[in-house]
Amino acid sequence: MIPYAATWVELSNLSLAKLGQTPILNLEDGQNGAYCTKHLGAAIEEALTGYPYRSIQRTVQLARTVETPHYFRYKYALPSDLIKIIEIDTGGEDYAYEEEGLLTDAEEVWLTYVPEPESPAVLPRYLRHLIVIILSQKLSREYGAGQEIMQYLEIEYQRAQQRAMAEEAARYFAEDPVPWYDEGR
Repeated sequence: MIPYAATWVELSNLSLAKLGQTPILNLEDGQNGAYCTKHLGAAIEEALTGYPYRSIQRTVQLARTVETPHYFRYKYALPSDLIKIIEIDTGGEDYAYEEEGLLTDAEEVWLTYVPEPESPAVLPRYLRHLIVIILSQKLSREYGAGQEIMQYLEIEYQRAQQRAMAEEAARYFAEDPVPWYDEGR
């Protein structure tokens, strides 16, 4: 596993080290910083949306907007840190998803989603490790890494992904659902 990394720069440096590249001081630090900036967001998104990791999901009640849509009674604003929607609970009412919001006749809407993390410190270690590997893969293309390194990173990616899924399952899915809790929501 990777050591504790509290910043995106530290995660980027772990990826650069895998490729034998010079570490950066910040994400604007020369060509290496530019490459990390270019690929970091995609690496984060790919890692966090490739599997339904409950450890990072957030459930919120959406706020109604003042805007009145044409075909529904209400429009609800989506969270600004939304990366991926996991579940929309409208109490059985129909809804339509738009880039700017959710349209429905429901009086209240609950959304379970994957948020954009503010820093790697809020992520479990296994997801930080997965981000490092994915970023390394993306950076390896920028540096024209050989086939051997690309194959090594693919194997490491497969292992990291399996480990992340296993740790997530051990952490969350080993528990039986609690019927009285799930039915009451």
